[in-house]
Amino acid sequence: MSVRERPNAKYGDLQVKERVTQLLYCGIQSRLTVFERLALVLFLFLALDTFGVAGLNADGIALLEFKKSITSDAQSALQNWNYVDDTPCYWNGITCMKVQGVDRVVQIVLPRKSLGGTLSPYLGNLTYLAVVNLDTNNFTGQIPGELFKSPALSSLYLSDNNFSGAIPTAICALGDQLRVIELNGNRLAGGFPDDFLNCYGLRRLVLSYNNFKGPIPLGIGSKLTQLKRLDLSVNHFNGSIPEDFGNLTNLLPQFPLNLSNNRFSGAIPPSLANLGRVLIDLSNNNLSGPVPPDSYFQAQGPTSYIGNANLCGSPLKVDCASSPSPSLSPFDNIAGTSATGSFSKRPLSKAAIIGIGVGCAIVGLLMASILFYFILRKLHIRKKSLGLNSPARSDNASSLRGCLCSWRESGGGSMSADEDDENDLMHLSGVLSFSLEELLRASAYVLGKSGVGIIYKAVLDDGTMVAVRRLGEGGEQRQKEFESEVKTIAQVRHLNIVTLHSYSWRAEEKLLIYDYVSNGNLETALHSRSNASKGPLTWEMRLQIAIGAAQGLAHIHECSARKYVHGDIKPSNILLDDCLVARIADFGLQRLLSLAEPESVREHGSSRGDNDRASSVTPAPVVVPELGRKRSLTPRGAHMVVPFLMGVYQAPEAISAKKPTQKSDVYSFGIVLLELLTGTSPFNLLAAGQVDLASRVRVALQEKRPFSEIYDPSLLNSSNEQTKMIETLQVALACTSANPDTRPKMKQVAESLEQL
Repeated sequence: MSVRERPNAKYGDLQVKERVTQLLYCGIQSRLTVFERLALVLFLFLALDTFGVAGLNADGIALLEFKKSITSDAQSALQNWNYVDDTPCYWNGITCMKVQGVDRVVQIVLPRKSLGGTLSPYLGNLTYLAVVNLDTNNFTGQIPGELFKSPALSSLYLSDNNFSGAIPTAICALGDQLRVIELNGNRLAGGFPDDFLNCYGLRRLVLSYNNFKGPIPLGIGSKLTQLKRLDLSVNHFNGSIPEDFGNLTNLLPQFPLNLSNNRFSGAIPPSLANLGRVLIDLSNNNLSGPVPPDSYFQAQGPTSYIGNANLCGSPLKVDCASSPSPSLSPFDNIAGTSATGSFSKRPLSKAAIIGIGVGCAIVGLLMASILFYFILRKLHIRKKSLGLNSPARSDNASSLRGCLCSWRESGGGSMSADEDDENDLMHLSGVLSFSLEELLRASAYVLGKSGVGIIYKAVLDDGTMVAVRRLGEGGEQRQKEFESEVKTIAQVRHLNIVTLHSYSWRAEEKLLIYDYVSNGNLETALHSRSNASKGPLTWEMRLQIAIGAAQGLAHIHECSARKYVHGDIKPSNILLDDCLVARIADFGLQRLLSLAEPESVREHGSSRGDNDRASSVTPAPVVVPELGRKRSLTPRGAHMVVPFLMGVYQAPEAISAKKPTQKSDVYSFGIVLLELLTGTSPFNLLAAGQVDLASRVRVALQEKRPFSEIYDPSLLNSSNEQTKMIETLQVALACTSANPDTRPKMKQVAESLEQL
């Protein structure tokens, strides 16, 4: 019988035991005879049995020892874990089963409960414990080796905490019962434990986003043949990829073999072709040599191999007969290299040609050196033409490397929030570290204002620059929801997505701290007169921006934990860094706004207007937030919604839909593609009473208008690139299909643009 059903449960946690102990102590200290004292002891033990506090079994005692190691329980998840119970089977997060007529604990499931502290070694005393799920909490310290003494332990989920140190040895010493080990998103270090090779029954091994290093031993493919998922991404593993990985033929197609963002070197093992339909992700390593010609490797697409400077061959479009170019990938902006990829065809100046000729005469056939010089020269010309002669930022946030499905990029740091109790500033990424006082003391410059708040550029005392969005006051009732959403959004990491690093929740205001992206946004680059001195964007620049934005949006759709929707794709939300790498901004903002606004606003309507509040599809109607400048759509201080300006990037079905969808994101991206190709702003078309941009282009094609009447006039000099422009236009038209079911997925869009 549960304590909740006993009438004496009113005594609460430990109160009965404390009272009994007090009486026993007082009796012993009093002047009682020996017989009277024995009678008192007998009576009190009977009282303990009556109140049900002497019957808590060994499993319950072990769990209470676990509770003692918990230093924070913000959600009161363990509030009903009490000594007064005769069984722990009614406690939150605990599951029991009958073993020889006795209730024994078999599961501890407490994910996302904001629990903090260390993991108690007493859990190893739970003889029948099979499942431990403590994902997404704030546990610190080492994982105790005693935990693996439970002979029944089969599934261990400790992802997204702050565990550190090495994985305990002998984790499979008691047999092969372990089926699942998920430790991703911690700060674990050391080498790959050899004892994993004794976990013959292992089905799932996920170690991504940690600080593991060293080579991977041979034997995984020969001993862990039952593996269905293996993810070692975002660590510091080095050495060659084990040849026996090709024996992991039980891997499931929905989970790629993810070895990305490590330091693996050498050739790609041809044996991986045995994996059949399983995708592989080898991006951002130090692999070299040709991609194996087998059709399996060719079908993976270039995103599986990008970020390996010495790989060559199809599908990377790098001729193995020449030196690999560091500019082949839209992600190669890591060490100051150009991110424009192979799309730049700008001819060399006369001086450069003469220099190359002289070099050829002197050096002979050293084509690799000349090619390297050629690439660096193009980068210099491109930056000069845009007025970008200042060096690219080198902070951690801008140097993050990503691939299509590396769903977070923390460089091994934990994604749990790091809170400074004195100033209520929460750091989420592990990249930035400063106090709220330092932030408020920083020099601040207004970058933009809108119906959704003010954006500042803040320069800290040490020169660090961040973008700060101020949301205003209210919303105290939903603080926990807001904080949970912020942490989830911050987990979505990719080179082409602006990173949310920190936040502050206070009654008078809420602050969101992002990367500062220094080169404005796509709308400014395309249409602002202030950019006239820099000249229009060339075709290769536009294609690079389109590829980057497509990669970022595809990552949000395919690789985020909840398969997110952005909901507000438009040029002003595509920021550009110093090398014109696209960074998608305002991801998740509308959800946060709905949680941060006052209750009265939610009940009676938002001051931003219903369209601005109800869904993340609709842009702010008053002022378009653009980093680097402000552009008011209505007079200053006005709060009216201008009907003909609403929804110029929205899909037709999104205007009436309650929630945006991934297919409406695809439509919005298609409009952005058309804007890149035509140089025409859909705002200007609607303001002039004309049809929408997609319809305008379709009519022009049906009427077989000349190239010069469809595409941006500034692109007419790129006649050798017209084929790519036409193919890009076909992608844009597919994205803007009136029927959502016929629109492609963003992953397909990104891959199509990469192949141009």
